[in-house]
Amino acid sequence: MTYLNKIGGAQAVDRIIEEFFKRMEALPEARSVRDLHQEDLAKTKGVMKRYFSEWLNRPAGISTPHGQTGLASRHATMPIGASERDAWMQCMREALRAVVTDEKVRSELEDRLYQLADQLRNDEEKYQ
Repeated sequence: MTYLNKIGGAQAVDRIIEEFFKRMEALPEARSVRDLHQEDLAKTKGVMKRYFSEWLNRPAGISTPHGQTGLASRHATMPIGASERDAWMQCMREALRAVVTDEKVRSELEDRLYQLADQLRNDEEKYQ
């Protein structure tokens, strides 16, 4: 069974992403991450929902069609250091808590997402 099935399918992904962006907009700690994005987040939300649906529908270790290389290239123009990674993860952890009721599944997803977010760090000054 994939994580997509374990969390409740595409509807759960939609809720997670909506909760994530709510927090990105509201949390002062996430301002640096919010500032990396365009004012209108509609396209970004759509891309993130598609990516998460694909990512969650594959067994651990199997890449999506965009792959992690594609994900890194999409974020290459954004200065991402440890503080941006941590702010992103704060928003994601809270979104997962709001939607994913199974603590074991939620913990596993948080671990996998942290690894993914950590791999996107690209700001040499902040890369510590």
